[in-house]
Amino acid sequence: MRSLSFSGVLPKMAERMMQGGRGGMGGMMHANALPVGSDYPIFTVRVTKKVSDSPKLPPQLSKIDWHPISATANPNKPVPIGISEGPMAMLLNGRPYAYNDIQDFERIKLNTIQLMEIFHAHGGGGGHGKESAPATGEHS
Repeated sequence: MRSLSFSGVLPKMAERMMQGGRGGMGGMMHANALPVGSDYPIFTVRVTKKVSDSPKLPPQLSKIDWHPISATANPNKPVPIGISEGPMAMLLNGRPYAYNDIQDFERIKLNTIQLMEIFHAHGGGGGHGKESAPATGEHS
C-alpha cells in the first residue's frame, strides 16, 4: 500500500519550505523526515495462506448518539476555532498552538456538550497579522 502525493494540509509558506529539492529549505530542516504529501510506501502485504471462510461484519458497527443544537450548553454562542496561517505556523484563534495557552472562551466545561464552530479565519494582515477570533462566535 502506498500513500499517494497530495497537498493542502500545510500553510502555503510551510509547503514551499518543505519542498527540499526545489529551492526550499526542507532538505536542511528535515533531512530524515518524509515530506508531507509525498508518495511513499506504507506497508507490504504477503498472503501466505488461503482460507475459505470470510467473516461477516455485524449489521451495525456502532451507535452514534446525535444531539440537536438545542441540547448543547451554548446553542446561541458556539466556541470559535479560527484556523489560519502565520509566518511558519498554523494559527488557532490567531495564535500558534501551545497546549498551555488557552483563552477563557476556548475552555470547555467538563461533562457538557458544546457547539463548536471551526472556520478558516481571514485576517487583515493576509495571514501574517495579529488576528484572533472574537469570543462571540462571530467571524469574517
